[in-house]
Amino acid sequence: MEHSPAFHRQTRHLLKLLSREGTRLVPGGMGGYVLERHQRRTRESFDASLIAALARNDLLEEDAQRNHVISDAGRAHAARAEAEARKLPLDAFRHQHLAAEAAKLPGEKERAVLRDHGESALTLLARARKDAPAFLSPAESDAGERLRADMTMAALVPRLTTNLSACGAHGGKSQGAPLTDQVVAARQRVNRAMEAVGEEFSGILFDICGLNMGLEAVEQQRCWPRRSAKLVLKLALGCLARHYAGRRSAA
Repeated sequence: MEHSPAFHRQTRHLLKLLSREGTRLVPGGMGGYVLERHQRRTRESFDASLIAALARNDLLEEDAQRNHVISDAGRAHAARAEAEARKLPLDAFRHQHLAAEAAKLPGEKERAVLRDHGESALTLLARARKDAPAFLSPAESDAGERLRADMTMAALVPRLTTNLSACGAHGGKSQGAPLTDQVVAARQRVNRAMEAVGEEFSGILFDICGLNMGLEAVEQQRCWPRRSAKLVLKLALGCLARHYAGRRSAA
């Protein structure tokens, strides 16, 4: 369903307000909703149809009191909308929200990586909520991060769409230059992983771990039912984790 420019303006405005810590939507007069922050309510009212539409698209979720608060997907949406409104360059915007950290991926030495904590489907699904455990197990999350690192190292995906920059991913050889041993080895690891999970799961792993597509975008592209992508992704990552565990045992 196509929404009007006014709808998108209201969405951007509301999500920006909800991004402030401690802010939630509570029922107001005339069937609408108002914002409440630290037990103080604003006069501005929001139509119930807007709130319902945002909830259907997982931009809002319910807290323990069944009031609407912004979801992780909503925060990512608000950040992207803010960057577009300010006409920020993509690289500058992405690096503003990337966090460098030391990470030890299974079977690898510890190294500095960049993780996109705001947009990565892997990160969102691996994060526990106040009222629910993480959807992905540590083994499944680690398997996805390991594949993402290998795909980045192997230069198999456009760098602007990756959210994990492995050692050598930036400032590496230009296109057409001889492949380094690291790149060749990474491509071999990716090929083995994709063969292990099979055709049923290799596509979604490439979309999520390589292209950093969102779950909703995967569902739309593949004509899948809503909320089905995360279930397929969990199965795919479980299969991938078993592949990596088997290789570690064999080694």
